[in-house]
Amino acid sequence: MKETLRLLLIYPHLIACCVAIGATVLADLKIMGQRTGPGDRALLQLVSRVVLIALGVLWCTGLSIIVLDFGHWPAWAELIARPKLISKLIVVSVLTLNGAALHHYALPRLLPASRDQALLCRTQRLRLACIGGVSAASWAFAAFLGIARPLAGKLSTAGFLGLYLAALIVALAVGLASAPRLRALPF
Repeated sequence: MKETLRLLLIYPHLIACCVAIGATVLADLKIMGQRTGPGDRALLQLVSRVVLIALGVLWCTGLSIIVLDFGHWPAWAELIARPKLISKLIVVSVLTLNGAALHHYALPRLLPASRDQALLCRTQRLRLACIGGVSAASWAFAAFLGIARPLAGKLSTAGFLGLYLAALIVALAVGLASAPRLRALPF
C-alpha cells in the first residue's frame, strides 16, 4: 500500500517537474530569441502561471513523499542525515525564492507596462541574466537530484551542494555572456 501511494505521489511530482522545466526553457528561448511578437507577452504570462502551479505541485507532492517515507514529519537531525534529500530541499527553496524574484523583478521588466519602460539598461540585463541563470541551473539540478539515487550513499550534502554550486557558476557565466541579448518583449 505504501509503495502504491508513493508511486501515486511520484508520478505527478515527475510530471510537474517536466512541465516546469519545459515551460522555463520555452520562456528562455522566447526571451533570448530574435523573433518575438505581441503574442509572446501572453505566452510569457501563461508560462509564468504554469511554472508557479508546477512549483506548488512539486512542493505538495515532495513534502507528502517525505512524510510517507519517514512515517512522520522528520526532525532536522533526520533530514540532515539524508544528504540528497536536504540538498533537494535547499535547491527547491532556492528555486522558490528565485521564482519570487522572477515574478516581482524580472517579469515587470520583460513585460513593461509602457513603451517608455521597454528599454533595459545594462544593470537590469545583468540582474535578469543572473535570475535566469539561477533558474536554469536550479531546475536542471533539481531534476538531477530526482534521479541521483545511486549517488545518495556516495556523496555528502557538501558533495551535492558542491555540484550544485558548479552548475550555478556555469549557468551564471552563460547567462552573463547572454545578457546583452536580453530585451523587453514588444507590445
